[in-house]
Amino acid sequence: MLAGEIKETLLTKNIESNVQNSVVTLNNIDDYKKASVLINAINPNLELNRKDSSILISYKPHYKNSLISEVAAESINNVQRRLDKLGTKEVSVQKQGQNKILVQVPGVEDTKQIKSLLGKTAKLAFHLANTNVAKVQDIDHETTVMLKDSLGNSYPIFRKTEIGGDSLVNASVRFGNLGKPTVHFKFDSIASKRFAKITKENVGKPFAIVLDNTVLTVPTIREPILNGEGEISGNFTEKQASELAILLKSGALPAPLKIIEEKNIGPSLGEESIKAGEMAATISIISVALFIIITYGKLGVLASVALFSNVILILSILTLLEATLTLPGIAGIALTV
Repeated sequence: MLAGEIKETLLTKNIESNVQNSVVTLNNIDDYKKASVLINAINPNLELNRKDSSILISYKPHYKNSLISEVAAESINNVQRRLDKLGTKEVSVQKQGQNKILVQVPGVEDTKQIKSLLGKTAKLAFHLANTNVAKVQDIDHETTVMLKDSLGNSYPIFRKTEIGGDSLVNASVRFGNLGKPTVHFKFDSIASKRFAKITKENVGKPFAIVLDNTVLTVPTIREPILNGEGEISGNFTEKQASELAILLKSGALPAPLKIIEEKNIGPSLGEESIKAGEMAATISIISVALFIIITYGKLGVLASVALFSNVILILSILTLLEATLTLPGIAGIALTV
């Protein structure tokens, strides 16, 4: 995005250049000062360094650190939303260091689905497909990119994003006429108007739905869609459709996450921790009961019976709900006493 903005800004002042990622190569070295001023005006937090006829662009250290902190905070919120929608209980998502996130999920034996959810950026975008491309060699790479679907089929897609996935307000699994699962989505009011305009102007043309640079589907616009709703179909299983709906509802991650370490607490270690927690909770409850009885006599006995009844009632309800009792949960029960 920044590279495109820099190129457009320079062209408005007739400064021709080649912009690749963080390097701007000027066709005319005499334009260096003028180009530097224009680039700094785009974002004052950019740091520019000259190398021959090129300008090397980077972010200033303090701004880079603030961006990393923002991305980490947003990623934590997004991961929490994804796991909450999955129905996992007692999930803990914490920042660790400057650019790491620690995720703890108790009571889960198969982590494949969780890792799948965390490993996808889920950046959804809607693009018009370029129907004017007869051969791959004819592609104008400034406006068009070749993207593949999960089966390896390639499609010429316009680079311009017509609507972004951040405009979605809901996504859910539904079943089509043949009983196959699909993902139904709904845009917000602004995107709905945009969607209506696009579908009015492009009836009969293919409209690509792209997730993380992979084409999900390329349906043909058969008629204007005025209600801001649509459907993503494909060779989904119900589980895959459900996972996609969760990703879309949770929003895109600001940056890809890479799993660098995974630890499973074995039954023996978990059992030892639970036994230690149970012992601590039991000792604390008995200590409180003895203190009350010694201090208040018969009234203390009645109060202690009430406390024990309360603990038994809490454990009974947790059992009925099939809730996972974690160490923080055991500590919480002790604190209620």
